Amino acid sequence: MSEHTSTSKPVVTPLQKTRVISLDALRGFDLFLLCGFTGIYGKLMYGPLSKFTEGSPFWKTLNHQICEHSDWEGFTLHDLIMPLFIFMSGVTICYSMAKYKKSSENPNPSKFRFWFRLIRRILLLWIFGMIAQGNLLNLKWEGLRLYSNTLQAIAAGYLFAVACYFLVKKWGQAVVAIILMVIFWGAMTWIKAGDCGSGSFDKWTNLAEWIDRTVLGRWMDGVSFIEDGSWTFSENYHYTWILSSLTFGVTAISGLIGGEIIKSRTDAGKSGHLTAAILIGIGAICAAAGWYWGKIPQGTFGYCPLIKHIWTPSMVLYSSGLCYILLGLFHEIYDVLHVPLLKTFLLVIGMNSILIYMLPNFIDFYAIAGNIFRGLEHHIGEWFMPLRSILGFTFTWLLLWTLYKHKKFLRL
Repeated sequence: MSEHTSTSKPVVTPLQKTRVISLDALRGFDLFLLCGFTGIYGKLMYGPLSKFTEGSPFWKTLNHQICEHSDWEGFTLHDLIMPLFIFMSGVTICYSMAKYKKSSENPNPSKFRFWFRLIRRILLLWIFGMIAQGNLLNLKWEGLRLYSNTLQAIAAGYLFAVACYFLVKKWGQAVVAIILMVIFWGAMTWIKAGDCGSGSFDKWTNLAEWIDRTVLGRWMDGVSFIEDGSWTFSENYHYTWILSSLTFGVTAISGLIGGEIIKSRTDAGKSGHLTAAILIGIGAICAAAGWYWGKIPQGTFGYCPLIKHIWTPSMVLYSSGLCYILLGLFHEIYDVLHVPLLKTFLLVIGMNSILIYMLPNFIDFYAIAGNIFRGLEHHIGEWFMPLRSILGFTFTWLLLWTLYKHKKFLRL
């Protein structure tokens, strides 16, 4: 934990001088979707409210969009949560890393501090990812999952974006992103490995899947162990990580570009309304480009369907476009118009985003809420599980609010 103070009286947050409200609010929105809203909504819509909505194509589609990932090709609103998390890690780089970049105001930045912070952040993200989804706390070597979690994808993408920030001119960052997408697409299209690759984007025969199975082997997520010590790959797990690190990097670089647009225009005193419009415009172009790229027919040059599981370039363009649009909207609402729409609610979550993500691995507030109010179950029946979810998230938010009030935040 680290403590932050300000000599002036903060209106909204104790970090207002060094943080942009819209960034924390958008991060809070993303984590609320992941840790609160989708669970509560799902418990309601697949529980007591299902009798009112079953058979309705509208509600079936909406429930699928909010609560479920795409089975393979395609993209749902629920699929946006992870890309937005990685995108936001890129947005913050030009704020958190600026003091380590050489400039006329800072001619001799500390290289030691830079490398210490970068390595520490990547290592902690990797370790936290192994705690969250890599079975690290089980203390069983055979059960470890070495690369299997969103936090590790953030670490990989963050490394690419930081390198881009320090080594590439602003105009060249988009070029680097395009090059990484071309490398990924070219590898998937032309490299053959056994029966895999050579243009296949199927679950079992794509190159990214083959690389993960070959490199990670028994330490790949989804592996099942048998009593005799042998193991098998899961038939249902097809997320990929190693080759997909290239496109994780593109998502983070997209966020870096968005953050630099906001910072450079804000520092120059230019119109915030126009800044929001620029971000939304870039988002619309990227989303349209990704969508149409994903619709190129199989067997046609450029074939690259939207698949979140393997983080295809078309999916990256489409999801980054949506992230730009959200960033533009949040910038307009919170930084330009200063509308207090759920501001404190989102900031409490967004300024301790890593903590709320990791908290269920140590304190299960949902189980606590269920145990406290277990006596109500026989009175309210199928409404108990939605109530448990609401109370569990409420307890979580109150803990974060207490930390927020005392200016304590988990920072990596």
